[in-house]
Amino acid sequence: MSVDNFLPYLQGALKAKVLTKTAMATLTNDEVMRNFRIRGSHASAAIALTFPAASAANDGAILIVENTNAAVVTAVVTEGFGNGGNDTLTLAEGEAALVYSAETDTVGTFAWYGIHNEPAA
Repeated sequence: MSVDNFLPYLQGALKAKVLTKTAMATLTNDEVMRNFRIRGSHASAAIALTFPAASAANDGAILIVENTNAAVVTAVVTEGFGNGGNDTLTLAEGEAALVYSAETDTVGTFAWYGIHNEPAA
């Protein structure tokens, strides 16, 4: 495959890796490692997506969590987002967050990190 064809190929492969959740869910390591986008979508109910604990099993997972409907979507992690203990990112309609699992500066210790996009008012 040529370099010119690689980026469109990669974008197509990632575009196909979308997991839609319409109710509260506890995500598995398999789900966070096999998908690129996790979409919360429910018109009238809030959705909490609980991520598995950060570990070597999901080290390197990179996900876009998005709210594609009117209900609030909350990403819940243990030992995450830099604060230790349980932490959350709350996404209003149209918002998204980039969430990733990585080893911390302490070898053998893992955490979830997040970058939250809040649209301009």
